[in-house]
Amino acid sequence: MTREEMIAALGNQVRAEGMTGVAARLRISLPYLWMVLNGRRNPGPKLLSALGLEMVAVTTYRKKTSKKGKPGEKTEGEETNHGGNNRRVA
Repeated sequence: MTREEMIAALGNQVRAEGMTGVAARLRISLPYLWMVLNGRRNPGPKLLSALGLEMVAVTTYRKKTSKKGKPGEKTEGEETNHGGNNRRVA
């Protein structure tokens, strides 16, 4: 289930029971429920558990888009800031 699907299912419960009823049943605050429904907060373990859900993290990888060298090296055209002196590395 995606985050959007979870929010939609929670929204269906709110439409059926009302915000106050869902918040009381799940033992969460109204502002927290509102923030989750509006995507301002992620659902925490307590809310997920009350819904019979758990969070599953998925890790993905992608190719780097920059052509930087080793960590700490400066590449051509990269700005540095040492003591307020802005310099470009040639």
